[in-house]
Amino acid sequence: DVLVERVGEDGIAGLGVRSMGLKVDVTSEDAVGAAFEAVTDELGSPSILINAAGITIWEDSLDVSKASWNKVIDVNLTGTFLTCQACGRG
Repeated sequence: DVLVERVGEDGIAGLGVRSMGLKVDVTSEDAVGAAFEAVTDELGSPSILINAAGITIWEDSLDVSKASWNKVIDVNLTGTFLTCQACGRG
């Protein structure tokens, strides 16, 4: 199952702006697609995207494992790519 969970949006709603905050696994193309489907169903095609997902793994550079490196790349780069691509298609 793909998790798409609504998160708090009281701050921006107080400004009278329609918005939708989601918690999404940005490394999953299916989860990103489901998120954009949810946004489009509720708000129509998005006119702005804020990519705010990012991680850091604090390890000595000589000790960083390939798995740690790949996790950072998957979230920080691939996640940005997938969300931008999904938004652009909308």
